Amino acid sequence: MCNTLHFEKYRQNEKNYTIYLETLDELLTDTIEDLSVIAINLATNGVWKKWNNYIDDYTSFEFTDDMLNNTGDSIVSRVMKLKGDMEDLQKYIKT
Repeated sequence: MCNTLHFEKYRQNEKNYTIYLETLDELLTDTIEDLSVIAINLATNGVWKKWNNYIDDYTSFEFTDDMLNNTGDSIVSRVMKLKGDMEDLQKYIKT
């Protein structure tokens, strides 16, 4: 993918950087939430499938990051690492 930037128009608005940071923050918030859901779905359809099959429908359960980081599933672990990296970036851009 190639992106073209017309510098003359870009420089006209000095607030662009802040606007892009705000946009990034919003995207990170959404993506972090999505990654949590993906990690839970992977775990409950993979290494936790037996457990998932015994849970009654409409049962509420709170999954913690610690639980998801320790599933033993390398893909879930990598998703959680990505989530953590995005959380770190989000904290960094807010400082």
